[in-house]
Amino acid sequence: MAKRKTTKESVEAEKIEETAVKEEKHKTYASVLSKYGLSADTRVDLIEDRETLEDELYSKKLLFEQNNVKMLDPKIVESINKNRKKFNREIVKEAETLLAEDVFYFFMTESKKARTTYPLFKGISGEIDDRFVFLNKHEVGKAKDLIMEKTTLEALVPTSSKELAAVLIMNSGKPKAWCMEQFKLSEGELDGAKTKLTPYLKSVSSQAKEFLDLIKK
Repeated sequence: MAKRKTTKESVEAEKIEETAVKEEKHKTYASVLSKYGLSADTRVDLIEDRETLEDELYSKKLLFEQNNVKMLDPKIVESINKNRKKFNREIVKEAETLLAEDVFYFFMTESKKARTTYPLFKGISGEIDDRFVFLNKHEVGKAKDLIMEKTTLEALVPTSSKELAAVLIMNSGKPKAWCMEQFKLSEGELDGAKTKLTPYLKSVSSQAKEFLDLIKK
């Protein structure tokens, strides 16, 4: 006796079948559109003067009329909308990544005076706060924490922002070669900066940070 499918299994099977039908219809639709130089996610029902193309879609039952209004197969529309949402998410993700990179290097390579006088973008604060959560998109781990550490130390150590940033990032685990390339430093310059900063980084204890916090308050 065949095992009877449970309700959950039936629903899952229906979803898989529906997805397969949807994908097959969209694949056929995309194949037709490609012959006319159109993207697979073009809504033919929303454009004009495509009579030959429309006739082919009508013949494949991918396009039909309802109350004198052209309509695409709902499964194709659903598939197109899904693709567009995915594309939009990817665009937003890419934008956040690019913004995070710009902001990260701005804070890490510019002095406080430069950041205040020449802000990166209008509306970008000179102080790091919770609005900068997008920095987590940067490839350097704990980018926000590194910026906060750099902006705390920059008034205490005798070196440039670029050297301080490179040393902090290298100490966080990034390879020396990567830091040299990103901050345009030679191996000798980076080694020298690390040697010069090591005593300060070790001695910048909680007392020094408490002192800076008091000044800010």
